[in-house]
Amino acid sequence: MRIVMLFLLLVQFLIFNSCIIQENPENPEVINAYIDEYVNNQKYDERLYEPPPPPEWQDSLQHNGRIKPDSIIENLKPLKIFINYEVKYDSIFLFDGKLKKGFRDIENIGELRKDIRLNGMSFDKKKGINLEFLSSEAFFKKHRIIQFDEDYGGFLSLKNLYYSKDSKKAIFKIDFYRGRLNSSSSIIYAEKQSDGTWKFESELLSIS
Repeated sequence: MRIVMLFLLLVQFLIFNSCIIQENPENPEVINAYIDEYVNNQKYDERLYEPPPPPEWQDSLQHNGRIKPDSIIENLKPLKIFINYEVKYDSIFLFDGKLKKGFRDIENIGELRKDIRLNGMSFDKKKGINLEFLSSEAFFKKHRIIQFDEDYGGFLSLKNLYYSKDSKKAIFKIDFYRGRLNSSSSIIYAEKQSDGTWKFESELLSIS
């Protein structure tokens, strides 16, 4: 009897661990690559650059945006960017008939899939950037306070990740919420290169 009980406990333990593994898979490679290139990267921190002059002066001065002095940059707090840890599938937004040439063979467009939960621990900590993964509900609870902080960099949500049949192309939608600055939505087109890296193109859907 004791042996049977131990056997049953062992089976339950293995099932439990199996469930944990299934609920916490590795992040999709294309999502990792996008966040590393365009989010977890200090070169996209707008605080590093002097604001451009009014439009009427841009042509004559040929102002392309200058990097602020090192003394200012060194005193900046790390930019904090919040990321929704769930890649959701939204049945309201469909890509059908809207994809650019070369990406129209993406499979199962419009078919609702299971949400993906991202593992924030898989991203390297980089100088000048802090990534925080949380739910959208948790973010908006604190947004009223953090939107005025100098280190607030916005909230990124990723949705509707689909691949081509050969897995060399992918599309997904991003919503980038920056509160008092702006909010935007875009389709991201991704194509895997021969060296294993991903090349991205963005198509703006809306901005406010």
